[in-house]
Amino acid sequence: SLLGLEGAKAILEQGKEGETVVKKLLEEEGCHIYDFRDIPMAGVDYVAMCHHETKLIEVKTVTGPRSNIHITQIEWQTLCASKDSILRKITRYVDLNYRSRVKNHMYLYVVDVAEKAVKIYQNPCEALRSLVHKHEYQQVKYIVPYSELLTITPTEVVHYD
Repeated sequence: SLLGLEGAKAILEQGKEGETVVKKLLEEEGCHIYDFRDIPMAGVDYVAMCHHETKLIEVKTVTGPRSNIHITQIEWQTLCASKDSILRKITRYVDLNYRSRVKNHMYLYVVDVAEKAVKIYQNPCEALRSLVHKHEYQQVKYIVPYSELLTITPTEVVHYD
């Protein structure tokens, strides 16, 4: 239906807005960013080579507490995989000149466009596990109400304009 198509377009645009916000924040941090949004099997949106660490980042965008966060199986597997296996998978697509002495972490960046805030969750797998399994949906994707994610303390919150 046309309404369904318009709704899907709106969700995609909202997602792009959140991804743009995160990319800008990473650039301001001085990170070199590799964009994996067009490679679904990568399981992350960005790999950011920053001064002090490599960040493996999945971005989700919400419009307030009534929003849902849609996590695909490949995203969930990546969020919970060992960091080395994620980097091995990513290096199939681009040479990151990965050095094992540089620490790396998986991140979930949740952009709340209503609050104009980015909630950053470092290594979120364990904290999210109970929510994801509670909301398992057809073994294809997990839908976690943002209001429930708000019960987990983010590693960091960054406000933007």
